Amino acid sequence: RRNPLVAQVQKTGEHEGKPYAFFFLVEGERLDLKLSTLNTRTRRRISSSIGKTLAQIHAHPYPNFDKPVDNGVIPYASWKDRFFAGSEGLLRANQGAGTLSPETIQRVRTFFHISEDLLDQETEAVLVHNDFWAGNILAIGEEITGLVDFEWSTNSPATYDFVKMYRWHIPQTLDEDAFLEGYKEQRQIPAHFREALDLYTVLQNLHFLLVLKRTKQAELQDYQRRFTERFH
Repeated sequence: RRNPLVAQVQKTGEHEGKPYAFFFLVEGERLDLKLSTLNTRTRRRISSSIGKTLAQIHAHPYPNFDKPVDNGVIPYASWKDRFFAGSEGLLRANQGAGTLSPETIQRVRTFFHISEDLLDQETEAVLVHNDFWAGNILAIGEEITGLVDFEWSTNSPATYDFVKMYRWHIPQTLDEDAFLEGYKEQRQIPAHFREALDLYTVLQNLHFLLVLKRTKQAELQDYQRRFTERFH
């Protein structure tokens, strides 16, 4: 069933060898700029609506965990295989960038390997937005009007898509109970949710460290400190 909050594709094609897509206009302003001004009741209602929208995205299953890339797919026999390929690449990139000490990198690598049993249980691949946070949700007044920026969408376990909401908004500016209840109206909360959320938060934070290294040096030192404290 089509979700009216998700931006709809009007036309796709190719021009001079490059793909393009036109979307129907989605009106509104970024929700993250409004959250601090909302009263408790409105915040709960919006949190529930966001949860429903995320669940409807996750209602689209994938047959496998092969990774889509620009020129095709990279095959993986399991999510665990894909996870470790990606995590090892991020650990090496952080080592090369000097964002983490060798000791911290080894501790993170150990943490990941301790989680192998959890990764073995991740057998359901679904469509994920992969950048799901309030900055990609539009609103007019107190009403959500759309969800945009599917540029990084991919296939993974559903819990992977919760990380940024918990990093930026829960519990700071969104109501966790209402968010999860809204999700559960459409779909069950993934199994071993809390453990998987912690694991995928660490993985995505490795990527975020590299982003800060390139774009926001002023914020990098504090983030490095907090990440390192997590493993000492």
